Amino acid sequence: MALFGSAMRRTVAAGAALAGGAALVMWRRRINPLHVVWDLDSTIICSICPFEKAQLLTLNKHSSCYFDHTDDDFDYVPGEPNTRTCWRPAARGVIRLLSYFATQHIYTAAQ
Repeated sequence: MALFGSAMRRTVAAGAALAGGAALVMWRRRINPLHVVWDLDSTIICSICPFEKAQLLTLNKHSSCYFDHTDDDFDYVPGEPNTRTCWRPAARGVIRLLSYFATQHIYTAAQ
């Protein structure tokens, strides 16, 4: 008579494989990490400059997908945003996923 059923053996094997994979990822990150280089403006965010004041007032200001700010490269009134910057789709998720096994560098170029 078997001590464990086949379902139990599969569960134990899956748990061991997951633990082994996690250990391998942690060892790899510590010994020889993957380095990922991001260009901020081309891959992670997208800015709409200048953004019309009327559009800023009509759209939701409390979104986690974008933020409004003042870009001094364009005409502006102090205290009023003239630029809307949006996260690119899935950018935050990819950054979070890669943070478990990679060292990430994010650069931007001054214009």
